Amino acid sequence: MDHNACKVFGRNMKRYREQLHITQEELALRCNTSSSHLGYIERGQRNPTLETVERIAIGLGVTPDMLLAPDPPSGAEAAAETGILRQLAAYAPALTQLPPEQGQRIIAMLGLALSVASDSP
Repeated sequence: MDHNACKVFGRNMKRYREQLHITQEELALRCNTSSSHLGYIERGQRNPTLETVERIAIGLGVTPDMLLAPDPPSGAEAAAETGILRQLAAYAPALTQLPPEQGQRIIAMLGLALSVASDSP
């Protein structure tokens, strides 16, 4: 990740964390990392590994691409997205404790439910 991408990632990470009203310490617990490491990432001073990006995304209840987006949604779109993400984020700690195959099955079921919902009028 180049320096600019690190800044974007850190800014988005902080924005989503603050929208969830959680501290760096709470996010660190969700991500199984230190709050000081997350602080460096939020300030764009550290380059997170792909594994760390994934853990942060799960901890925040967002997708990795949302953390990398240079122009994240704003206004009503962001509020609606955040409300849904906040609800999903509540499940993130439990999902990360499951064996990977169980977590993947749950994600697949969620994907199926979403595809059925999008097909409904």
